[in-house]
Amino acid sequence: MTVEDSMKTKMRCGECKCKINITNSMKCECGKDLCMKHRNFNTHSCTVDYKKKDREQLQKLNPKIVSDKII
Repeated sequence: MTVEDSMKTKMRCGECKCKINITNSMKCECGKDLCMKHRNFNTHSCTVDYKKKDREQLQKLNPKIVSDKII
């Protein structure tokens, strides 16, 4: 594949295979380039578990605080 062939290759949506360019595309954390119609995780077959990821981040940022008992 030459440089000219790679420049001719158009980006396509990972779900509907429509042509996208840099202004109307989004790259998901699962690695797919998506159009605006399929940019949300529930509109394409996303393999990333966002709920688990966000819960872990909340637990890390907000540790449980336990006070000493009063004698």
